Amino acid sequence: MSRYFRETTARSTGTAVQTGHADDMGLDRGRSDYDGIEYTLWYNVCEHGSCCGHLTLALAKRFASAPEEWCEECREIFEPSDAPEWTI
Repeated sequence: MSRYFRETTARSTGTAVQTGHADDMGLDRGRSDYDGIEYTLWYNVCEHGSCCGHLTLALAKRFASAPEEWCEECREIFEPSDAPEWTI
């Protein structure tokens, strides 16, 4: 049985994002070579195949709604309407 798994659609980009535990999604748990502590237990995976690992489920849920922060292709889709134009 899955600990937590959810697929959502990010409003900012309109892309599908899956959130779940590393073991349930078939992904490796990140470990520190120094002390052996597991640092990456939860993952976000967007429809483009980009992954973002997190220590807590709360962080994974937060980042699921903003794939433009961790997926290159989602970043290209995301265009904030109120972003200022910068000039140098």
